[in-house]
Amino acid sequence: MTTAQKIAAQFDNDGQVFEKNGLYISDVCESQANDEEWEHGYRTGDTVKYTFSDGSIIIIAGDCWDCGYKNCFCLRTSGHDDQCDSEEK
Repeated sequence: MTTAQKIAAQFDNDGQVFEKNGLYISDVCESQANDEEWEHGYRTGDTVKYTFSDGSIIIIAGDCWDCGYKNCFCLRTSGHDDQCDSEEK
């Protein structure tokens, strides 16, 4: 199980659950991430990508979150959006 999958499980694998047992997913991600990248520059949007030491990713995008892709800000459950040119599966 990847770090992102373990964190997702802490929040019931439900991309609309942001708080559970007094923990917030953003705080958990920040404390364990090796890298934090904001979609439109530093803290200027509402979409942030957290990359963990094992290469797994969680993206928090406004009112939802999910595991993500390395080369874009698309969410795994949604797949790549029409404007995304990433070839990553």
